[in-house]
Amino acid sequence: MATLPQGLDKIKNQLGYLVVDMDENILASSGELNNDGKAASTAVDMIRLVKKYLQMSNGETYDDFKRISSTLTMTP
Repeated sequence: MATLPQGLDKIKNQLGYLVVDMDENILASSGELNNDGKAASTAVDMIRLVKKYLQMSNGETYDDFKRISSTLTMTP
């Protein structure tokens, strides 16, 4: 089992965080993303899309990600 990241709750001005596995299981979450299944699904879809792009761009296969981060900016 992977070690969950430490200190995510200490990031300045963050509204929440979400840690998921490739089966869309939520491993850790807080704040506005607490147990947000839709956000988990979107995050996994984003990772799958990036993997597909990387495979198409040079023909090699990338099966493992150590980390991918995303920032969502919401407008009023």
